[in-house]
Amino acid sequence: MRRFFSYGPVIEKLHFAVARKELVASCLESLVGDAEEGGHYFTIWASRQTGKTWLMRQVKKEIEARHKERFAVHCCSLGRLRGMVYKGPEQPDTLNLPQGFAQVLEDELPGNPILRTWQDFYRVFTREFGIWDRPLILLIDEVDSIPPLLMDIMVNQFRELYIDREKNLLHGLALVGITAVLGVESERGSPFNIQRSMRVPNFTREEVADLFLQYQAESGQIVEREVVDRVFETTCGQPGLVGWFGELLSVQDLCVVSPEFTTGNGRVDLHVKCAGKTGIIEVKSFRNMVKAEYAKQQAAEYARKLRQSQVMLAMFVPVDDEEILREMSNETVIDGVRVMVSAIGRN
Repeated sequence: MRRFFSYGPVIEKLHFAVARKELVASCLESLVGDAEEGGHYFTIWASRQTGKTWLMRQVKKEIEARHKERFAVHCCSLGRLRGMVYKGPEQPDTLNLPQGFAQVLEDELPGNPILRTWQDFYRVFTREFGIWDRPLILLIDEVDSIPPLLMDIMVNQFRELYIDREKNLLHGLALVGITAVLGVESERGSPFNIQRSMRVPNFTREEVADLFLQYQAESGQIVEREVVDRVFETTCGQPGLVGWFGELLSVQDLCVVSPEFTTGNGRVDLHVKCAGKTGIIEVKSFRNMVKAEYAKQQAAEYARKLRQSQVMLAMFVPVDDEEILREMSNETVIDGVRVMVSAIGRN
């Protein structure tokens, strides 16, 4: 049986997934564009664990299936550069590539070309000196991993390629990241005035329902529509969080999940019954630790009123620092109740 997954791109053969055909088709259309004028150069952006990398892979498969002879398609990632600190002068070297950046590019590009200068980078895509034999559609993931000053130079190189399309093979380009990177700070203004921007949206209510219907069909476990609605409302359809709830609700076979119910002084979000045992899940969003500590006390009080010895507190916090999230994900005992906290960041 397939399972819910929230820690990276889903694989349809292994994980419950929604097709999002219109989103894939829109991205594909923008990259392929017009046969004469070429495709578009644009960004694909959203918060982490929203499906950007999945979308990139789906589009690659579609291009290879429909246009294998017409286009070369290449996907790569700059994720290895996350946390890279630019230690150069305030005005970066516009001639030479930083060594670490060059190494990642050499590893990611076909044939491992030797890149020492920005001119080498530009020439990789040209008809005369390039490494492709037909028009190229390029998708670069984690592009905002690099410092803004270096991103500014790279994006300007792509802009020059766009302007001089007759001499190069870069037909379509998608820069994938958590922000619309083409608004990068630059003394020269926006370096990509030919840009388009595509935001990966959260799941709709119907898409969330579709995921749980798939789960019901394969597991035989009934998930009430009220529970599905509650998951959608709690997560706003954020794909990573929906997957996390799916993992939580399906951790054991034959669980029965009920929607929110009153405790006498408030409402618990979800009530879980598995193998004769019951449990409760409380969901909160936070922007300061004072409220987070109060929520632990409140969750423990809910559990006591329901004669539960433990409670799960799903805590959504506006950070993406994994170390902070690990520190916040903990267990504590409050007045005899075991409070288990799972901190979930923006990623």
